[in-house]
Amino acid sequence: MSMDIISYGVANKAASDQKKTRDTTLGAGVEGQAHNLKERIDLAEKYIQGVVRLADSIIVKDTINIMKANARLNVIAKSKRYKLANMVFEDFLDDSGIDAAKSTNFSLDITLGKVSSVSGTAVITSTAETADAVPSKAILVTEENMPQKTPLIPTMISNIRPIPYVASAYDQTYSSNQAWMAFDETSNYFMGGVNAKLPYWLMIDLGTNAEAANQLEIITTGYGTPQGGLIQGSMDGKTFENLATLPASMAYYRTYLIDFVNTVKYRYYRLIQTTSGLNRMEVNKMQLYKVTSEGAQVGKYFISRDDGVTWEPINPGELFYFGGNTPAGTKIRTRIEMPDKSELLNYGLTWS
Repeated sequence: MSMDIISYGVANKAASDQKKTRDTTLGAGVEGQAHNLKERIDLAEKYIQGVVRLADSIIVKDTINIMKANARLNVIAKSKRYKLANMVFEDFLDDSGIDAAKSTNFSLDITLGKVSSVSGTAVITSTAETADAVPSKAILVTEENMPQKTPLIPTMISNIRPIPYVASAYDQTYSSNQAWMAFDETSNYFMGGVNAKLPYWLMIDLGTNAEAANQLEIITTGYGTPQGGLIQGSMDGKTFENLATLPASMAYYRTYLIDFVNTVKYRYYRLIQTTSGLNRMEVNKMQLYKVTSEGAQVGKYFISRDDGVTWEPINPGELFYFGGNTPAGTKIRTRIEMPDKSELLNYGLTWS
């Protein structure tokens, strides 16, 4: 009778490998691309985050649609109360109601259904509506927002101060251009190593102060602008969700505000570039905000019945009568003047 001889060390290693395989390998009959239990859990967590992200997007869209429907009903109620026969409602979910040639200094967001002023007073002039008869009275109903935003990143004085915030980057070769210098509210800036391996990234860890950021402010330098990059969020610093894309073309020494939809309180946020025509990333300033909105009446409104030749001021919510000196036309327009940092979500005009 012969017997194979095996060393004690080899036997122990075999037993250890067997236990590891037993603990991690999927059971018989389980199908999928994961080779073991850990991979399956990681894939499940990534999938769940994607589902949550999609659900958040659907909830936001449904909420916007409900808000627009309620606003429309409010205009209809005003129309019936004052026995006005005609109505137009602008929800800003497309640009069909804006006369772009007669409007200035505004930004239209058709996803959230709003117009915003851009660095000063915005003027939004509507396209002309043709009335069946010369209108004599009207009511304008509006919904505005004056956004309130809270900065989420304090003034950093090092990569790990103040606690619990941590700044990091793909490369910190230059001691005078460390990651935290993009968050120190001075003229200092972050600059990563030249010709380093892609991707290029700059990240902030909010520690125990995780929050649902929905706006990024970035100030560019004179080189290494992260144009076309992504804004990402993560719960663990390993699996990231795409939140928004930076503009494909970003000018030097400019401030950019990028709004995005997000309700998840991520701990980690980062800028990342996977391709670049430049050989490094530079950022003068990066700040994240949680933006909320408060209703306000800050805009100025005007109405015309002669296709925008003659304008009269109109106060939202009040019954308006055209003056006797106003030309009696049938081409109705509205003009809206919105101050800096304000938003208009919708408006409705009803007349007779």
